[in-house]
Amino acid sequence: MIGDPKALAVIAVALLMATLVTWVAARLVGRRLAKRNLFLARSVTVLAAPAIALAYGIVVFRVDSAAHPESDWPPMALTGAIMIAMTMLLATVPTARLLLKSRTVAVGGDTAGRLALPGEAAGGRSTTAMPLNISMTRDSVCLADDVDAPHEKTLVMTAVDALADVAAKVAASSYLPMPSDAWGWTIEAGDAVVVIRPGFLRRRVATLQGDPAAVLASDHPALEALYVRPGSRWRDAAATPLQPGPVRGGQREAE
Repeated sequence: MIGDPKALAVIAVALLMATLVTWVAARLVGRRLAKRNLFLARSVTVLAAPAIALAYGIVVFRVDSAAHPESDWPPMALTGAIMIAMTMLLATVPTARLLLKSRTVAVGGDTAGRLALPGEAAGGRSTTAMPLNISMTRDSVCLADDVDAPHEKTLVMTAVDALADVAAKVAASSYLPMPSDAWGWTIEAGDAVVVIRPGFLRRRVATLQGDPAAVLASDHPALEALYVRPGSRWRDAAATPLQPGPVRGGQREAE
């Protein structure tokens, strides 16, 4: 097979197609998922091309099997499709890793799978911003949870980060427990209040009051997450999607 020119041509075309499909998947899906979960983004991007090739092989197998029930060709074609899908992984794994690289903000900043978008270093968040420690505490959700109260956590942010950035980082972590009946948690700073709520695949962050993108974290080095219990006034408050404020040249733009 290695010495067969036709087989080598098929392998070369499969690798080129896998690279192209991986690039498209990274642009359309991977970069959006990477802002929430880098591992999931890489997995989806890596498997996009092999999944398409395998699905195509299965469809052809079913059609050929119905048209030629006694022929050996359909099983052989399906085996070839499986081998091509496995070969595609040779191109999709390094391509996805190259296209979906995580970056670190400031000195040792934890971005929790944040993707560095093209041109962000020049026109986006400043990579030379001074590091900033935010001290977090949270409520206890049950009697057993009181043992470790007040549940302190230190978040490494930067001087240009806002409450919106802090909330996104907390939501991406496992710091806030979400019992089965949980409505969510609120974090308040200045005149802004954000809520972190459970979701099907990831936790959702929304604004309950004010503009969390305009409240700098550097002005609030100590924050508290409050568990929204039944009867809280926030349960009926209208929530709007969180909008992180853009940063240019180390200074956040005025909204």
